[in-house]
Amino acid sequence: MFGATSSLSCSSFALRRTAEDKGELSEDVVKTVKRNFYVDDCLESVKSVENAVEVVDQLREILSKGGFRLTKWSCNRSEVLDTIPQVGKAQSALDLDLDKDELPMQRTLGLHWDMESDKFMFKVAPKDRPSTRPGILSLISSVYDPLGFVAPVVLSAKKFLQHLFREKRGRFNQRLWWRKVGEVERSFG
Repeated sequence: MFGATSSLSCSSFALRRTAEDKGELSEDVVKTVKRNFYVDDCLESVKSVENAVEVVDQLREILSKGGFRLTKWSCNRSEVLDTIPQVGKAQSALDLDLDKDELPMQRTLGLHWDMESDKFMFKVAPKDRPSTRPGILSLISSVYDPLGFVAPVVLSAKKFLQHLFREKRGRFNQRLWWRKVGEVERSFG
């Protein structure tokens, strides 16, 4: 199964099936498994520490029945992390004292989670691309955003690229490009 083209589908099916065969566990946890897992990462936000501890316990219980061992747990609340065995914690959370230490930046699904401010951040390090339609297409396609957080910016860039292809001019108009880039920056600045 591992290494095959269908591995992701098989894994996703097994994960969902395990959740459906939940027994007496919370419907919210089943929804978490079905909606908040992306390949092998799960992102979940809850309203209280008590709710977080309950979700952690039930996720570990339900998925262990299907042979899944959840690891790399991370949280910005010590009360939740204290309920997770050391072997299950993320490397950056192993010796972390949330009351004293500065919280680390976590990465998942192309995002950076600033645990201190509890905000997601998106960092793009654009490589030099030629100022051509293929170069712009390459730049736009290099943005990894499976959750769609930066979709408005990417969509604006895709619309501009579509405009360039419709123009059918041989040369790329750099002045128009930088004017459009400035418009996008102002709309999100």
